[in-house]
Amino acid sequence: MHMRMREFNETVAISGDRLYAKWHPYDDISVETYIVPAGDWHIRLHEVTTQRRMEVLEGGFAIAKPDFGVWDETVANARAEVKTADDVSVIIGFDARTPRVISPFSNTNVMAARTLVPQLRGTLEPGTTLLATAVYAGPVTEGSELPDAPVCPDIAELRQSFAENGKKVPVFELT
Repeated sequence: MHMRMREFNETVAISGDRLYAKWHPYDDISVETYIVPAGDWHIRLHEVTTQRRMEVLEGGFAIAKPDFGVWDETVANARAEVKTADDVSVIIGFDARTPRVISPFSNTNVMAARTLVPQLRGTLEPGTTLLATAVYAGPVTEGSELPDAPVCPDIAELRQSFAENGKKVPVFELT
């Protein structure tokens, strides 16, 4: 019923062109997030440690929803893609979450009054779970094809990169 998203970071670091953040949506849930650029895509890895069962939802980029239902949706094999005459947005899960495309309530986006968003939804059991996602959004141009989806990076290599080369970034707190 209630959704929580990242509001504050406990730790933030950068290693080359990669980002890291540790945060807590609740006191008893810890999330370590890595953001990795991959050409026109980017990859998000979330290592979630929870002591209770929880529902998770991750969204791709919102695109403007055209009038009269004129768009294409493809939802299969851990991939949700929505394409209009102007834009395309894709989210691919490298895990067991279920893909879908939603149309949020009107006026929830500052760029477009009505939008479409590809998402991944799943359930986590107590313990530590790795969630990994590739995300892309861009304009549709005549003759253009969607760039090939990237390969998911190895989490151990990311950890090592941050241990060896990571630079902590100051965390700002609202008071």
